[in-house]
Amino acid sequence: MSLAFDNASKTPEPAAPRQRRKSKKNGWFILAGLLALILAAGGGYWWYSSQSTATAPLSTVTVTRETLQQTVLASGTLQASSLISVGAQVSGIIKSVNVALGDDVSAGDVIAEIDSLDQANALKATQAALDSITAQKAQAEANLTKYQK
Repeated sequence: MSLAFDNASKTPEPAAPRQRRKSKKNGWFILAGLLALILAAGGGYWWYSSQSTATAPLSTVTVTRETLQQTVLASGTLQASSLISVGAQVSGIIKSVNVALGDDVSAGDVIAEIDSLDQANALKATQAALDSITAQKAQAEANLTKYQK
């Protein structure tokens, strides 16, 4: 069995010129598309770079010299670097305080005055007892001289 092809005997039609026209048209479309893409990319880059370099208007002020002040608001516990116990030689009710909290004091400064009424009464009682003993001594000496004679 042999197969015969009828199509083989026919001569093909020339299609080459038609393909050349399509490939030229396709080439121009591709070239135009690439050119448009490059222009769009360049325009986008230019717009982006011009936006990022734009700076806000600067405001200026005149420089002046001032003392720097710094305030801190805090709560906590402080410890003194040195403590000195202060006491009085006598006890009693405080009549007046001559310094405030945090004031600097020196040796010999009067910090407080103690009411001396209790001490004055004790002094008068002691003076009366001394006077009584002195009178008793005088009486005893008088009796001694009387008995010696």
